[in-house]
Amino acid sequence: MRIAAYLETLHREIDLWARALGAHDGMAHLHFGGGSPNALLAEDFKDLVAHASRAFGLRPGAEIAVEIDPRGLTPDFIHAMA
Repeated sequence: MRIAAYLETLHREIDLWARALGAHDGMAHLHFGGGSPNALLAEDFKDLVAHASRAFGLRPGAEIAVEIDPRGLTPDFIHAMA
């Protein structure tokens, strides 16, 4: 439940920043770290990346980096990152 509330808040914050930035060239780099990715389900992570990509746009060749504890990886999460 707390993760769902966190994700909902994060999606709203992404939308707020996208509106505040206005038109721009898109993201060159999107980084997830600090242990947060380990707390997400694969589908939640996939949705978060898609939401950020829609909100800000991705530049051609943009890098998406994920800092994660490999002990918490599942096959589903690996496929979500692909």
